[in-house]
Amino acid sequence: MIYKNITEFNLNPCAVTLGKFDGLHIGHRKLIDRVKAIAKEENTESTVFSFDTSIFRNVKLLNTPEERVEIYKTLGVDNVIFYPVNEKTMGIEPEDFIKNVLVNDINAKYIVTGEDFRFGHKRRGDVDTLGKYMTEYRYTHEVVKSVMLEDTKVSSSAIKELLSKGNIQLANEMLGYEYFIMDYVKEGRHIGRTIDTRTINVIPKKNKFLPKSGVYATFTEIDGVRHKSITNVGVNPTVSNDGKITVETHILNFDKNIYGKDVKIVFRKFIRNEKKFPNLQALKSQIRLDISQANL
Repeated sequence: MIYKNITEFNLNPCAVTLGKFDGLHIGHRKLIDRVKAIAKEENTESTVFSFDTSIFRNVKLLNTPEERVEIYKTLGVDNVIFYPVNEKTMGIEPEDFIKNVLVNDINAKYIVTGEDFRFGHKRRGDVDTLGKYMTEYRYTHEVVKSVMLEDTKVSSSAIKELLSKGNIQLANEMLGYEYFIMDYVKEGRHIGRTIDTRTINVIPKKNKFLPKSGVYATFTEIDGVRHKSITNVGVNPTVSNDGKITVETHILNFDKNIYGKDVKIVFRKFIRNEKKFPNLQALKSQIRLDISQANL
C-alpha cells in the first residue's frame, strides 16, 4: 500500500526503514531486504518511509515520483510512505520525530537505517539519537553497513557522477536495475520521417537527473513489451537551436503511432557524444552506424 498522507497510515506494528531513497539502488535494497526479513520474523508489516524532496525543484532526482512508485511495486514491501519534506516537517526536533511520527503515527517497533542516516531539525538526529531513545519509546534500532562496489560506496551521488560521465554500465550495477526514463510520447517535428528513421520524443521532467548528452543503446518498453532502440539525450543540434533537452529514440522495426502513450526508455550502453551534422543525410548515415555499433 502506498501512502502519501501519513494520517491515513494503518497502525499495525511495523518494521520500517527510513531515507530519501533516491534511485532505490543496491544500498537501499539492502535496507529494504532487512526490513522485510524482520517483518517476516516478527509478524509485523514491512514499511519504507521515504522522505519526499520533490518540492525542491532545483534538486535533480534519479527517479521522478512516478518512476519511484513503479520500482516500489516490484520490491514486495507491505507499505510505502511518502513523507513530505517542507518547512514544517524540517523543523521537527529529532526526539519529537521519533515520538510523534515513528512511534505514534506509524507504530514502528523495529527501525532499520544506514550508517549515515540523519533526520530532524538541522539534521541533528542520527543513528546515536535513535539508539538513545530505544528503551523509552519501546522500539529496536538496527544499523546496516553501506554497500561498496569497486572500492566506492554505493550512493545516489556516486551514481549521478557515473551517469554524468556516460558510464551507464557501472551506474546500472550500483542501481541494481537499468537506469530508465518513464514518460509519455510528445509529438515532435516529424523530421525522422524525411530520412526514413522515425523517432519518438520524450521531454523529461525538470527535476529528472539525466545522463551525459549523447547516443545510447536502449530498450523501449511499450505496453510491457521491450523493443531494441537507440536514444539521443541532448539538444539535437542538427535540427534544433532552442537549447531544449529532449530524449529522442529510434525504435528498430517499429512504425506504430504512439503519441500520448507512456513509454519506458531503458539505458544499456553509451555509444558516442552528441554532435551536429552538416545535413540530414549525414545524420541518417550516422544513425545507421550507431545501430551497428550498438549491436542491435
